[in-house]
Amino acid sequence: MKDKKVSTKITINFFIIISLTVLVGLAGVIGMVQINRGSMEMYESQSQPLADLGMAREYFQRLRVQLRDIVLASGNLEALAVIEADMIDQEHGFLKNMESYRQTIDDPNMIELYDDIMFIFAAYQPSMQQIIASARVHAPPVQMILMMDDLVVPTDFIMEALDYLAYARVRQAAHANEVNMVLFNALFIMIAVVIVICVGVGIFIVKNVSVLSKMELDRLADENAALESLSRMKSKYLADMSHEIKTPLTVILGDVQRIARLIKKGDTTDERIAKSLTRAEEEVMRISRLTKSAISMAALQETREKMSHLDAAQLFVAAAEGYRSIIEKQGNILRVYAQPNLPKVFGNADQLIGVLLNLLTNANKHTKKSDIAVNIELRDNTIEVMVADGGEGIGIKLLETVFERGMSGSGSTGMGLAICKDIVRAHGGEIGIESTLGMGTVVTFLIPAADEREADSDEKHTID
Repeated sequence: MKDKKVSTKITINFFIIISLTVLVGLAGVIGMVQINRGSMEMYESQSQPLADLGMAREYFQRLRVQLRDIVLASGNLEALAVIEADMIDQEHGFLKNMESYRQTIDDPNMIELYDDIMFIFAAYQPSMQQIIASARVHAPPVQMILMMDDLVVPTDFIMEALDYLAYARVRQAAHANEVNMVLFNALFIMIAVVIVICVGVGIFIVKNVSVLSKMELDRLADENAALESLSRMKSKYLADMSHEIKTPLTVILGDVQRIARLIKKGDTTDERIAKSLTRAEEEVMRISRLTKSAISMAALQETREKMSHLDAAQLFVAAAEGYRSIIEKQGNILRVYAQPNLPKVFGNADQLIGVLLNLLTNANKHTKKSDIAVNIELRDNTIEVMVADGGEGIGIKLLETVFERGMSGSGSTGMGLAICKDIVRAHGGEIGIESTLGMGTVVTFLIPAADEREADSDEKHTID
């Protein structure tokens, strides 16, 4: 038993380790997929803002170039009109891309820098208009050069600020990528270590399980052989003992009954003798019932060997009808109902009939001038046999232990229902009882229906 428990524990641990390995592997794969997906989403989230910044920088750079072109085209109204139209487009492009980029900023420092850029650009625009106006009237070159020099500082600041915003975005993406890579590598190493450990432990367990399993199988084979030998010896002993006791009991019972009849017919009136003989008769009857129960218990050992496919309706209806005269002699009425086209059962006919007759005997014994019903029906691929009476009923305390050996009402061995329970369970079924004191008892036992293909095969084999 100890070796078996150890083997079971090792096997359970093996399956637990394998399950953990699979779970860790799955969790790791899911984790790495999520990390990779996060990196992709991060790059996608950064690519558009960087593109917006790049376009804004390009538009602003064109503005700077076109301001120089305005100085060079000073006095040429036709050329100035074309340059001014282009500058309006560049200005709109710059503002549009900067506004798009603003929606992606969440860093307070970057927001402050963005506001500075837009503030300086707002101040930059009047200066551009002033340069354009001066170029139209062909202002002195020295004046326009001085005006251009005033825009150098804000222009350089905007260009550098735009470059810094782009750098900050790239640095943020790089940092996030480094974090993801660290997590990815750590997760990969952890999964690899866990899998290696689990595989090693699994191999160790498999080797030990195989050794212990062989030891366990050898030990179980020896125990089974010993148990089978003891079981055969016990069954033979019970059967031999019961048959040996039954013969003298029959003789004693016959003599006691004969003496009782002679005393009743003769002149003997000693009540003590009559009572003694009555008690002796009752005790002999009780011993006889015990002997019969012992024989039934011994027969249970060989129930499986004598099983065959049986017609459930025919079996139980015939058994109940055979008991009808005894029930009617008690003043009771037997009602038998069998559902049509019931499937067969696989069982021992003598044992199953014995169960039904035992239940009918109990019902008849405790019922006076009432109905005793036997219903045979199919319930969820199970044959249900119900014996119901309108008799005395059973008290709550006795009802709880009625299927235990030695527990019964007066005048019985207390083994009948216990044997019924053993027989039903030997057939793969269950038995139960419901009763109310003074209102009757219902006992129901269930026997699994046989597989129709097996039953047909068994019949064909018998015919052949």
